[in-house]
Amino acid sequence: MISFACRCGEKFSLGDKEAGTHFQCPKCFRLVSVPALDDLASLDDNGAFILDESSVTAPRRRDLIVPAKSSIIAPAELETSPESEPAEKRPPPPRYDPETGERIKLVDVAEFVPSPKTYLPRDVKIHAPPEPPPPPDAWQKTLREMLAPWNLFILLAMSVLYISFAFTLFMVSGAGLGFVVIFPVLAILFSVSYFSLVVQETGPGKCDSLPTPYRNIEFGNDVWLPFVHVFFALMVCYGPTVVAFINIDNPWIAVPVSSALALVGTFLFPAIMMTGAVGGISANLAPHRIWSVIIVCADGYKIAAAAWGLGFGLMALSVLGMFEMLVRLFRIGGMETVLPWWLPPGWLSFVLLYPGLYFSHYACWLMGILWRQHHEQFLWVAQKFEKDYSKEIRTAPD
Repeated sequence: MISFACRCGEKFSLGDKEAGTHFQCPKCFRLVSVPALDDLASLDDNGAFILDESSVTAPRRRDLIVPAKSSIIAPAELETSPESEPAEKRPPPPRYDPETGERIKLVDVAEFVPSPKTYLPRDVKIHAPPEPPPPPDAWQKTLREMLAPWNLFILLAMSVLYISFAFTLFMVSGAGLGFVVIFPVLAILFSVSYFSLVVQETGPGKCDSLPTPYRNIEFGNDVWLPFVHVFFALMVCYGPTVVAFINIDNPWIAVPVSSALALVGTFLFPAIMMTGAVGGISANLAPHRIWSVIIVCADGYKIAAAAWGLGFGLMALSVLGMFEMLVRLFRIGGMETVLPWWLPPGWLSFVLLYPGLYFSHYACWLMGILWRQHHEQFLWVAQKFEKDYSKEIRTAPD
């Protein structure tokens, strides 16, 4: 055990392992050095070293020569002890780093003065600049903007994708090349999912042109989920048409019934497609909520339904006509195929594809415009909350 005292008289007792270390005295705040084990015999009770009096020499006195007309400053005036100063002017006690023993230098920090709060009168409102809604004749403007170079390039890329789908589908089903089945699957996934992306980007995304295909190339959010939205809408709207056309043997009955079901499905498709793409949850697919979309959109909805019916019909005829042309060209199985009366010839299929893509994507763009104009009036539930800054009022406290 090492027992020693500080210069202020505070006594300490520490273990032998603390020999040679430093710490700060809790009473006088000076840095205290713990004596080494070899120095204990040379310390007195006050912690001072014991000196040999024979080795201490008396200081030599020198005569102080003071020139004339000069004064000597008393030592008491040269330095004042901290105890003699008032408490408010006394400097804070020194502090030392417990690990390095270095003295911590104090840094003067300017006093924080909070800025005065400014309040507006009670009758003054803060309005965030609202985004102007699409004009009522947005369907005409959108029809012209579809002819912009970027939008035409997107439609060209989509047409190449559909031609690839028809060709690879022929190779799988007609030529028996089953190993290329992945190509028509990918083609249909990418091409169909883009319809939902157009609705999402021109609606909530507030894009004023056809969006970049497949956005961030994330399969889940940019391909699969949009494909599910479009596929569900197609099955609900055109599934009864396909079932009636296949199961009714009498063509005089099958054609009128299928045509009537196709017209009803085409009229309902924009509402179901819009709800599936940007509605959020499946509860919004309830019949009365779907019908609210149709009623609220009014004339704009009729234009979107007509454009979709025209575009989707031309696309379906074009893809089936190209597939039939390939079958006739390669004469699969050595058999002559009979061209149905409602299918266009092969060369016309390529011509009809581009107008079909034009009007179908225009219909999806128009669905996004209708969402931006009327989505607050839809009977949808669980919609995303958006703060309305135009209703916020800041008033002075009472």
